[in-house]
Amino acid sequence: DLLIIACSMLNLCDAWTVLGDIYFRKLTLYELPLSLDLDGLSSKVAFGKCGGNIAFLKSTQVSVEKFSNPQLEIRTASGKVVCDRQWKDGPVIDMGWTMEEELLMVQRSGRVTILDLMGKYVSNF
Repeated sequence: DLLIIACSMLNLCDAWTVLGDIYFRKLTLYELPLSLDLDGLSSKVAFGKCGGNIAFLKSTQVSVEKFSNPQLEIRTASGKVVCDRQWKDGPVIDMGWTMEEELLMVQRSGRVTILDLMGKYVSNF
């Protein structure tokens, strides 16, 4: 009862959420310092779980039907670049992060390449 009175008096309950008998609130630690200017780009984006890394695969259009080799860029949630390299494997149809924080790159051929948080090769199948 005391908590309810305090919350209503100070209007603090709006920012707090109850989960069972635990109260928590979400805080913004920083704004994402990215400008996603995707004009003229064919891009794929994969967001890591729970505020993890963000992977971008960007291709610039060279002609009507041709794109350049894509550039793989991995950033932390705060925007720091941890990987920036050219993707030299086959065309990627989808990508995403696993719960183990590995980046899966699914290629048109069916091959899947697994990269770590820093964009380094782990394995493929």
